[in-house]
Amino acid sequence: MVKNTQETVIWDLPLRCFHWLLVLAVIGAIASAKNGFVEVHEKFGLTIIGLLVFRFIWGIVGGHHARFLNFVKSPLVVLSYLKDMKGYPHSGHSPLGGYATLFLLLLLSLMAGFGIMANDSIFYDAPFAPYVGSFSNTARSLHLIGEKLIFAAILLHILALVFYRLRLKKRLVSAMIKGGRDASITPLTTARQVWGL
Repeated sequence: MVKNTQETVIWDLPLRCFHWLLVLAVIGAIASAKNGFVEVHEKFGLTIIGLLVFRFIWGIVGGHHARFLNFVKSPLVVLSYLKDMKGYPHSGHSPLGGYATLFLLLLLSLMAGFGIMANDSIFYDAPFAPYVGSFSNTARSLHLIGEKLIFAAILLHILALVFYRLRLKKRLVSAMIKGGRDASITPLTTARQVWGL
């Protein structure tokens, strides 16, 4: 049997589609909320929930670098990475990037979860607001607090991309578009990628 020496993509196609659709959905959710389009904001929020459900499933059954078990490292590994970022041989998420990814996924999950239970105290009730009673007011407050955290997380994400590009010479954005390359992993089958899509 001939060994396959071709490099495989780091980020499989379903994961890349998820990433860019999530970016668009978050931008749409923010823009619609800021412009008072509550119904449109709800649709973007529901889209985000659907995308997050996919991501949590894909974090278990997806490609090598998409799986949580392969990119969430111990705190000691993160500390070691912070001491020598340039010397750390890795593809996919860095040890620190793995935790940042989890944080973003959980933050967006909480935001969307509180959003579907919230009300605007005037005329709009989110889909689950009637089922949670007075907690709907608390959900609205938590959703608004989460908004500030989302803006901070987006800013940190952008700063990390700039740092990786300028300091570590890693093109993370182009890797998330083209997939990047890694010779050490087994590629996903076409059928599995189609299933993921």
